[in-house]
Amino acid sequence: MGVSPRKHSTLGVGTGWDAEEFAAVGVPFAGRGRRTDEQLTVVRQLWRGEGSPRLGVLPSTEGGPGVWIGGQSDAALRRALRFGDAWHGSGVDAEALTGVRARLDALGDEVGRDPGELALTAGLFLVPPGFTPAVKVPGRPLGGSDASAESVRDELGRLSDAGLVSASLWLPVVTEELPDALAWVAGELVSHFSDQ
Repeated sequence: MGVSPRKHSTLGVGTGWDAEEFAAVGVPFAGRGRRTDEQLTVVRQLWRGEGSPRLGVLPSTEGGPGVWIGGQSDAALRRALRFGDAWHGSGVDAEALTGVRARLDALGDEVGRDPGELALTAGLFLVPPGFTPAVKVPGRPLGGSDASAESVRDELGRLSDAGLVSASLWLPVVTEELPDALAWVAGELVSHFSDQ
């Protein structure tokens, strides 16, 4: 498989998608990818102690923290290959993840990097059984719209088979129900997968 995305700390990077957010701070929406690439080049140099100015204290992890790059456009995938330790998707299923890996494989030669070195990670949306979402879920919920412990575990297994090495779960439930939702995750998912 590829390199593990785990380092001492992680920096998540995405270019953004909401033009209104850029307008609110007076920054052009166009060119955000180019600006992100420039900033990643500079920050990597600073973490290595190269260039000027220099950081007063270098990161505790040699070479800086792990960098997870989000986005599904070809530009975002190239960025992940050039600068990332992992590609970080959002709400993907196994089929979509397989497609991302194939696209990374196709772009690897162009960028000059072995795509197998890039870990695949994702943020996934989970509404545990018996809970109601407090907000509109921005993608397909893990395990489907009528999730069960079995359907969630099955989908996580398919994602793992497709190459996913790390997942973060977004539980869009009301704050008061979060402890119970986390207890469901611990009892139905964490305990199941830690036994394997």
